[in-house]
Amino acid sequence: MTVFEKLSDLLVDQFGISRERINPESTIESLELDSLEVVDLVGILEDEFRVTIDGDGFGELSCISDIVKLIEQVD
Repeated sequence: MTVFEKLSDLLVDQFGISRERINPESTIESLELDSLEVVDLVGILEDEFRVTIDGDGFGELSCISDIVKLIEQVD
């Protein structure tokens, strides 16, 4: 399973986002995650992928593919 597939599964399972809305170009805003959900997402990603994500830097990521790249770099 790829990082994108795992991330998609997490977004569907944890936040109830329709899988059809998730693609590499999807943004946090287009997925309608609020600031508390973003904090939850960072924690979930850290646990799932065993990485440490700088919260400030996470806000600068513009789309799902950026998050995938960040995880792949750390992993």
